[in-house]
Amino acid sequence: MRGLTKEQELISDWLKKQRRDIDLLFEFQNDGEQYSKNHNVKIRGVPQAENEDLQVNSKENRFPILDQDFDGCHRLRQPKNPKIAPAIIARFVCKENKIILLTKRKTTGPLYTNEVGVEGPAAQIYLNDHLTTFHKQLLSHSLEEKKRGNITAAWTFRGKIYIKKQDNQRPVQVKDTWSLEEVIKNNYGRE
Repeated sequence: MRGLTKEQELISDWLKKQRRDIDLLFEFQNDGEQYSKNHNVKIRGVPQAENEDLQVNSKENRFPILDQDFDGCHRLRQPKNPKIAPAIIARFVCKENKIILLTKRKTTGPLYTNEVGVEGPAAQIYLNDHLTTFHKQLLSHSLEEKKRGNITAAWTFRGKIYIKKQDNQRPVQVKDTWSLEEVIKNNYGRE
């Protein structure tokens, strides 16, 4: 009987090691995917035009961006709701220009379609980090925790997810739902 228990312990230890290895491989893969998106901005709210030419035409100089700042620009697939225009992925030549744009958007207020040369009524444009599916889900989960009152803030910076449990605490990077739950449960991030 004891031999069986020892064998079960060995199998349990082996399974734990395999789980850790799988988690590390997943984290490595996700980090690589996020790294490949670090030059990108996801833009929502720009109506789609027939035969459109996705070029930046900034009428105001609030966001000094030029066409040569971009490596490429394309629309994503049509969302399930046909009333919503597909998002645009804009790839910057220099990652720092992307960070400047996203930082400036927070300090200068919303950006509208008429400011970038889109015809028709002015509508708000939303600029965000281009996140992996895993990071989108983690951010969504973090925002749900904010709605529940378990944390006070959740945001992204350079493709990473940060939260604050309380306004007077320093931000904490969360890498998965386990670390998010640990912050909520254990009050990490205290000054």
